[in-house]
Amino acid sequence: MAHAACGETTKLPILIVVKHEVIIPTGADVIIIKLSLRSPVEKQGSQKFATAHIQQQITSIHLQMNSIPTIDISPLIHLNERSCNNTSTINDDDDRLKNTIKQIKHACTTVGFFAIINHGVSNGSIANAWDTSTQFFDCDTSIKESVPMTPTYPYGYENFESLGIERSVSSTASSADNLLVDSKETFSIGPSNSELSGMPPRQFPSKPIALESALSQYFNDMEKLAQVLFRGLALALELNEDWFLLDGRFTSEGRQSALRVLNYPALEYNKEEEEKEKIHIRAGAHTDYGEL
Repeated sequence: MAHAACGETTKLPILIVVKHEVIIPTGADVIIIKLSLRSPVEKQGSQKFATAHIQQQITSIHLQMNSIPTIDISPLIHLNERSCNNTSTINDDDDRLKNTIKQIKHACTTVGFFAIINHGVSNGSIANAWDTSTQFFDCDTSIKESVPMTPTYPYGYENFESLGIERSVSSTASSADNLLVDSKETFSIGPSNSELSGMPPRQFPSKPIALESALSQYFNDMEKLAQVLFRGLALALELNEDWFLLDGRFTSEGRQSALRVLNYPALEYNKEEEEKEKIHIRAGAHTDYGEL
């Protein structure tokens, strides 16, 4: 496998969580590939939390994030390149590779998160995806809603999700009544090959013009990176390195990967508003599908 097509590579770390929904850039220095944390709840202008359980979970996550390990995956990049060229051999003396696998296993069985460096994704690809996504979310609502998520098109734009509503309903009716729609908006694209994947063709808004090329490139880069990480996770589980890739599970043109970018806009509160007692959650407690 070749490195990313252009630009400097491997300067920015990537944060990995072994549970997939989307792959998004977040902030100037890190990319997030699914951060399924329960977010702080804003109520009446101050930070509170919906329940004691959520508060306990967030406290635990905050403690964990102070010790998230950063792992150099360049040995996995080299292993994947050899595998793609049918020259894959794992040398028993490859201490760097063994150390990388050891770190991945430790991170996944303790913290549950790890950041990666020397991942081969160009800074240009990361910056283009970030910049064009920011421009899109800054567009007028009519532009964003021109490609809506619908029952027949499970991608596109949406701003009405309530991830935690089912759990709130199962706990207490009052908490469900006070829970607002998640304070975020998203835009998603699906597989590049709609015919083989069985999913609808990608759709993009008219603005920004560069959004399609930027997200398509980033999508490709993240699929290549996922293939590298699958090898690392398989080895951490003491399986054959290509276990997750057997029978075209991830490498076939019919795969159904998805890319989702998210925006968490600033929240403003007015004590005179009727919804001042409502509970604001960035993304409610939920489970996800997929692997990375």
